[in-house]
Amino acid sequence: MKRTRWYKDGVFYQIWPRSFKDGNGDGMGDLYGVYEKLDYLKSLGIDGIWFSPLYPSPGADCGYDISDYYNIAEEFGGMDAFRKVLDGAHERGMKVIMDLVVNHTSDEHEWAKAARAGDQTARDRYFFYDDWGIPYEFEKTMPEVFPTTAPGNFTWCPEAGKVVMTTFYPYQWDLNYKNPVVFNDMTANMLYLCNLGVDIIRLDATPYIWKTLGTNCRNLPQVHNLVRIIHLAAEIVCPGT
Repeated sequence: MKRTRWYKDGVFYQIWPRSFKDGNGDGMGDLYGVYEKLDYLKSLGIDGIWFSPLYPSPGADCGYDISDYYNIAEEFGGMDAFRKVLDGAHERGMKVIMDLVVNHTSDEHEWAKAARAGDQTARDRYFFYDDWGIPYEFEKTMPEVFPTTAPGNFTWCPEAGKVVMTTFYPYQWDLNYKNPVVFNDMTANMLYLCNLGVDIIRLDATPYIWKTLGTNCRNLPQVHNLVRIIHLAAEIVCPGT
């Protein structure tokens, strides 16, 4: 049977490099180790590799707390190692999937650091409140993602003296897509990966990207509209992705 939609029919092997193979001799798995095993992966009959987040990150949430969307963490071998794996996979006819977290950044991202220090432009990228009034109203209808380990959807930020929305964990600050700068920059982050040659971009935590008071803030119509626009941008700029 001829595959006409490889991105739907393909078989992908998900890799967290730290638990895969040590390629540089430091005792921990990395992208160099993945490169050494590309022929083995190809022999399994897979169509591609799916990488969990490889970006610089405090690592509090297995890399899903991204602090820099334009680099690969040095612990995995950095950008040079990633390009090596990407080229090697393509040479063997395999595709590469990358996760892109779009709902939030790490509180160690440069935007969050600037917001914490009082930069209003940076604060406008997130949800900041002077007191708990509006957050309490949100809480009436917003489910908790991790009610046991991270109850509530807001966190007090002592450095800013304000409450910030943190749907997932206190160290992951939700982005405010009502600010068009956020949409533009996050789309640019995606296109950067496309231009590197990444074949599939998996948008992580997408249902949460639009918040409206009085709703459950999940899968709202605006989410679908934004994702359609992001998809159109990829089709126009990087149609091969």
